[in-house]
Amino acid sequence: MKRKIILFAILIYCFSNAHAQVANEKFNVGLQFQAGRIVQLGVEGEYILKPNGKYLNSLVGSITSNGMQLNTDFGNIIGTGFEIGFGKRKYLNTKGNLDKFYFDTRINYGSINFDKQLDYNKASFSANGNFTYLSILNATLGYKLLLKKIIVEPSLSVRYNIEIKGTGIVDTKDINNFLFNAGLKLGYSF
Repeated sequence: MKRKIILFAILIYCFSNAHAQVANEKFNVGLQFQAGRIVQLGVEGEYILKPNGKYLNSLVGSITSNGMQLNTDFGNIIGTGFEIGFGKRKYLNTKGNLDKFYFDTRINYGSINFDKQLDYNKASFSANGNFTYLSILNATLGYKLLLKKIIVEPSLSVRYNIEIKGTGIVDTKDINNFLFNAGLKLGYSF
């Protein structure tokens, strides 16, 4: 039931932006890296929409590989997983070009798996678990620098992850769901 609700929320969010008139102007794709409590490396795509008044809007989507360190009573465990995200970006300028500050909001869904063999009090055991989350409170402030067709994009983001499921060694007391990230994206504009 939770999965159906999550999927429904993501679809509503994405299609609520579909009413904008699409221009055949730009599509950007890039490699992104974000550092914070959850470290991410992945790809992002951006579809530029036709200017709406004084702001330029776009639809963004990303797929990343995640890494996270979980601090437990038995030691630190590194987990790996994935995240997908969709959202809308608004450029804070009046000229309709991409070389400016932007603000974007997204919905992200991710899952991180932990699996490590630990030694504790002369006993060896397997420590494994999973952290699955949804982030609907996710805001990013960034600056897109367009050098001909090459994009350089530093950003800062804040978000709150809602834990959908924690299994095995994953306990909510071990995870701070309020996150700050700093990121850098390098890309190409078509």
